[in-house]
Amino acid sequence: MSRNLLILGGNGFIGAETVKQFIQTGKYDITVVNRGRWPWDYEETVKKHVNVHYEAVIDFSGYVPQVVQKAIEFLDGRFGLYIYISTDSVYEVCAKSHDGLTREEDAVRPADLGEQQRLNEKDQYGHKKLECEELIVLEHEKRKFPYLFLRLCDVFGSRNSEEKWWQYQIWIKFYDVIAKPIYLPQQLADMPSSYVTNEDVARTVVAILESPNSAIYNQAFNLAWDDVFTLRQLLTDMMSEYGRNPNEIQFEDSMQYWFYFPSVKRGPISTEKSKRMLGFTTTPWREAFEKTFYFYEAALRNNAKDREPVIEEMLREVVDETQHDQFRQAIAANCANESR
Repeated sequence: MSRNLLILGGNGFIGAETVKQFIQTGKYDITVVNRGRWPWDYEETVKKHVNVHYEAVIDFSGYVPQVVQKAIEFLDGRFGLYIYISTDSVYEVCAKSHDGLTREEDAVRPADLGEQQRLNEKDQYGHKKLECEELIVLEHEKRKFPYLFLRLCDVFGSRNSEEKWWQYQIWIKFYDVIAKPIYLPQQLADMPSSYVTNEDVARTVVAILESPNSAIYNQAFNLAWDDVFTLRQLLTDMMSEYGRNPNEIQFEDSMQYWFYFPSVKRGPISTEKSKRMLGFTTTPWREAFEKTFYFYEAALRNNAKDREPVIEEMLREVVDETQHDQFRQAIAANCANESR
């Protein structure tokens, strides 16, 4: 008999990958609630497979507590486990009291209300996500459903709707045409950070439901590679993949462009608890990097629908107006050359 899931936000970067992996098990009827947008090829690979009802709720879309509360109230008594996809940004608004990797128990707000307000104003995203966690705990105490918090660090992989990885890759590939140093703020360039792939997150969510274990309920878990990386290392790996000498590419210490990596300033997170209690594992870094890199390399040639918004943003934010025509021509030539 099929097992029923409700997935909130199942058409995005991480959610859709999770839906796809559940579909591949052949064991689940899946209801996806989203805002109606199906990017990349998920219209075919995911949307047409979804069905109705719920053994568990997996919430990828709860960014403010009011929305999470409405979902829990609406579903009251009609779901089992509530898995909330959270973020390591919650630690940005907390009072970490030790050096080293950030652990799950560090998600405690400062006792001083003034310091709370200062941190909340500095990172509204982390503040709201932690508010969602706090709300779920209160609702758990009231309604007695089990929950899990999966705190993700910076996530990369194919089909990322944020598209910042892709923009870095395009900037490096067409560096000579763009004729502009790559923005690399000194304060971020060598900051150690944690990363994880959307596929590893999805595999973990599926494993939690495939092997139910009440001992892990009502807790938070960090998900990340054990290895830590810097933005400079990431860009250097991209350059190497294109056969470029990093010494040939100039960087500019500028914050005028929005940066996706890294998204937090508190540093890497510990995954000791996740490995011990969830059996969490990750794809080897090189394998994950190459899969992501060559996905976007192919998409640059073959996926005009998703390529065009990225090109338009780069024309607005990165490429000087004097280079617009040359940049467009270089993109077109790349597509033509690769299609032969």
